[in-house]
Amino acid sequence: MKTLYKSLLAFVAWIMLSVSALAVDVIVVSHGQANDPFWSVAKNGVDKGCADMGISCKYTAPATFDMVEMAKLIDNAVSQKPKGIVITLPDAAALGAGLAGEAALKALESAGKVGKVKLGTFDMSPGMLKAAAAGKVEFLIDQQQYLQGYLPIAIFGQYMRYGTMPAGVVMTGPGFVTPDNAAKVIKWAAQGYR
Repeated sequence: MKTLYKSLLAFVAWIMLSVSALAVDVIVVSHGQANDPFWSVAKNGVDKGCADMGISCKYTAPATFDMVEMAKLIDNAVSQKPKGIVITLPDAAALGAGLAGEAALKALESAGKVGKVKLGTFDMSPGMLKAAAAGKVEFLIDQQQYLQGYLPIAIFGQYMRYGTMPAGVVMTGPGFVTPDNAAKVIKWAAQGYR
């Protein structure tokens, strides 16, 4: 009887551990799709933060920019009762900001004014990084989206473990890319960190 009892107890413990292993600690609801060049870097930060903190995470986003669908994803995340939910704050006007810099650079090139007119822009794109490396752009302001993905997970992991939380706003930027550091940023961007 003792052997049966111990076997049954071990089986119940195994089931409980298996079920708890399936639970998600943190659900990330983003307005940016993981296949988007910007948001793929943020998702890399989420993934690394989850791995570093030993937290199970799930990244969700609408198939396209859709606030109604995002609201449904948030409701779904809440219904799953994870230990935490990370939600990105969309700003539709900011989408495509890196392309504005490319348009400005093209206009300067057409007018023969590169180097005569100083150009700086918000956010980064591969074209603007190359332009910075070539000295055609004074600076790019970098949101550092990898940190936007990593830090919420790292902060929440520390909160779950120790109850600690930073006070105030935790800034991920601005970071600046200049002709002096553009080559390094290009290297890190190719690896999914910038």
